[in-house]
Amino acid sequence: MLREEGDFVMKHFFINTLLFVLIVLVFADQNHDIELARRFLVLEKYEKAEAILEKLFAQDPDDPEIQNMLLQVYKNLKEYNKMEGVLQSVLLRKPNDSSLWAELGAMYLAQNKPEEAKKSFDKAIKLFPKNKQLAKEIHEAYFLYGFIDEDIKFIHKARSRTNDRYLLALELARLYEIKGHFDDAVEEYANYLKKYPDRFGDVERKIDISGRSREELLQLRKSLDALLSTDIPEWQPWRLISIVEQKLGNIDRAFDAITKADESQSEKYRGRLVANFVEDMLRLKNFEYAEKGARYLVSKSGGNYSRTGRLYLAKALRGLGKYEDAIAQLDSIGTSENENKNVNINWNNTPSQFQPPRRRYQSLVSEDATVLKAEIYLENLKNPDMAEKTIAPQFEGSRWMKNEDAVKIKGEIFIYRRQFRDGIVFLTSAFKMNPRSEPVAYLLAMSYFFAGVDDTALNVLHNVVSRFPKNEMGNEAVELILIMQTAGENIDKIREPIYSMFVRDTITALEQWQKLLSDEGLKDLGDYVMWKIGNCQMTLNDSTAYSTFKSLVEKYPKSFYAPLSLEFLADKLLAEGNKPDAVEMYVKIINDYPDAVN
Repeated sequence: MLREEGDFVMKHFFINTLLFVLIVLVFADQNHDIELARRFLVLEKYEKAEAILEKLFAQDPDDPEIQNMLLQVYKNLKEYNKMEGVLQSVLLRKPNDSSLWAELGAMYLAQNKPEEAKKSFDKAIKLFPKNKQLAKEIHEAYFLYGFIDEDIKFIHKARSRTNDRYLLALELARLYEIKGHFDDAVEEYANYLKKYPDRFGDVERKIDISGRSREELLQLRKSLDALLSTDIPEWQPWRLISIVEQKLGNIDRAFDAITKADESQSEKYRGRLVANFVEDMLRLKNFEYAEKGARYLVSKSGGNYSRTGRLYLAKALRGLGKYEDAIAQLDSIGTSENENKNVNINWNNTPSQFQPPRRRYQSLVSEDATVLKAEIYLENLKNPDMAEKTIAPQFEGSRWMKNEDAVKIKGEIFIYRRQFRDGIVFLTSAFKMNPRSEPVAYLLAMSYFFAGVDDTALNVLHNVVSRFPKNEMGNEAVELILIMQTAGENIDKIREPIYSMFVRDTITALEQWQKLLSDEGLKDLGDYVMWKIGNCQMTLNDSTAYSTFKSLVEKYPKSFYAPLSLEFLADKLLAEGNKPDAVEMYVKIINDYPDAVN
């Protein structure tokens, strides 16, 4: 009896153990398949993931992870019938799952079935009519598939349901911008800021003011004025007002606005906004307002930006042709090394976009000043000796060999002095330390060219083109390669005018090019010579440049320089207010020279 009972217990023990092992193996196998499906999804191998997930879904249709992955696979494969089947089958078991109804609606939108989508969305909304996250998901589906009008209507209805007049204001503003309803967009941006006064940066990142009409910009300006009396920090609307005034062409008002923005900030933030304004003015070559902004930084930004302000001021004065005044400002930077060391400001809790650039507090400000001073002596005052005196002491240590701007100036000094061999030695060493530097590579090529070592010059020029094919110096290298190959034994005739242009002796270069215009040996380069004559005349503000470009197009209509010349002529017509003829010329460029259009 006892033995039979013992056998019975042992039998059941083995059976239960076997079942347990089988269950463990099944789950282990399933987990392995799920992990494999995840990997296929990451690798975008959707067909392989599909085969695994369909099997898993058949085994366990209620597993949410398997459901989600399978739906993702069907969506990417655009297998909407299968996707609908899965959603419908799950919804039969979970009819109160609003996210699944929303997913079904999005699927219908993907198939361009907005009416079917609306029915599904309505079922989701009926379950949770005041759920704002659900409203956002439905909006995103409408937006993703380009149903802009439906999206706008949906958001307005969602606002009524949720009793939130500011719901999805930022998103609605973007929709209105897409529709071209800029006034409505501005109103929605204002609504967003009423709800979130500390999120002005969101609006600045989203709003698109490029290409806006004067009326639209004025309306935006009016709306921004209204924000000045709200809880929004004043500097934020003032900053955007400055940008709008720039677009309106009111640079004086733009400057006033940016200084008001700056003055409404605490001392530790002072200077950054005006510094950005000055940088924009320098980039736009509006040196008058760059000077005003720089003088503001010097006088009113305390220790934050005063030295950087002097650097900017020197750049502005240089642009205005006040070279000696620019040098005086740069010299003042050199004598105020300790100016900012007494500024005791803790930047740890300051947003990075408002912190002064740290390098401006270091000796690198003086390095920038040194390079700029040498540039002015060399390029503007044509004084390579003073440029050398300014820059040479800095190269006593090897660190400056890695300063691309400094190396460029020193390399140019060798060329200005016609010390080509010495320049080659220096630039070869510099290029080893700056192997990715386009200017250094280009200067090395030009040094070989001016030295008459044409084979090596061609090799280095080819290297410039291969390394920097889309950059300005890469384009210049391509041009010189073609010219050297075409000129052949006549290359020495064009070497001198190219040199004169390089050292910015434009008057001499123009005379040299004009003499070559009648040279029979250069008749195959006639278009190139005329192009260089026109460029010299443009640099000298000589209006006969346009006659030169017109003659080039008439004489060499198939030249590489013909569409470039036409572009100059079209730009001139546009500047004169002759828009119809300018447009006609631009169209001619597009039609006759399609390969020249970028």
